[in-house]
Amino acid sequence: MIQEYQLRVLPETAANEQRLKEYLIQEKGLNIRDITATRILKRSIDARQRTIFVNLTVRVYLNEMPKEGEYRETIYNNVSDKPQVVVVGAGPGDPDLISIRGRQMLEKADLILYAGSLVPKELTLCAKAGATVRSSADMNLEEQFALMKEFYDKGLFVVRLHTGDPCIYGAIQEQMNYFDQYGMDYHITPGISSFQAAAALYSQFTIPEKVQTIILTRGEGRTPMPEKEQLHKLAQSQSTMCIFLSAGVVEKVQEELSRHYAPTTPVAACYKLTWKDERIYRGQLKDLAKIVKENHLTLTTLLVVGDAIDNRKGLSRLYADEFKHLFRK
Repeated sequence: MIQEYQLRVLPETAANEQRLKEYLIQEKGLNIRDITATRILKRSIDARQRTIFVNLTVRVYLNEMPKEGEYRETIYNNVSDKPQVVVVGAGPGDPDLISIRGRQMLEKADLILYAGSLVPKELTLCAKAGATVRSSADMNLEEQFALMKEFYDKGLFVVRLHTGDPCIYGAIQEQMNYFDQYGMDYHITPGISSFQAAAALYSQFTIPEKVQTIILTRGEGRTPMPEKEQLHKLAQSQSTMCIFLSAGVVEKVQEELSRHYAPTTPVAACYKLTWKDERIYRGQLKDLAKIVKENHLTLTTLLVVGDAIDNRKGLSRLYADEFKHLFRK
């Protein structure tokens, strides 16, 4: 026998087949011994409330198996068909590094409002015919919100496209404040941050028994840093440090870091990581400001500092023969 159910579940239930079966047993009164297979036919995100739910159409096979050749036919809408704003992480720049979900959102959008000073326009070329594509580079917050709400109130689908991952220096908090005030449905689709794209350095940011912490931070510019997060205080840990938004204050960054890092500590100034005009400059901490200034590096520069850069010493015990675990005994 085959039955289909419309379910509204938490994301962790939708993502785990065993949890989904347990939900069906508890909520629909099914017997675990009768369930031979499940297939998700349709999936969409419901973000109308503070808790996000997933709407599922599930086909349940009871005491019989799916026919030969039948496959899991999932339609990844990922958002409801109601008016909604989706804040999408564009990734570090290369259009191929946006998530599959992010790309789907762009293809569906009636309005794409993208951070034009930080996001390559190539990322918006997948927009559907008739979609409005607008850079927010010359707009203030109120103008951005007014445009998004105009489309939202018409029952249209809005994508706010941010660089990297929206949760890391994405300036989305003030936008969410507006969405909350006006009772608007919205969802956040994560992206790859530029510090993750720093894999272009061919470096692992942790060293066994030496460096096990990665700090994401920024230098103090127009926005003051909390006293306890001053760079020279964070530098005491000798961690791998990824410093955003700080090319313009690089002299101060170098001075603060030099209080605890050795002058010869490896550094990398990464400009437009994964963009077509990507440039990476390696050197030592004592020359960091010089590297940035002489190469005219600007706001799309990530500064990486620490002994992990280009390190090839120190072996992990993860694959050692005597290191036994669940999957290797």
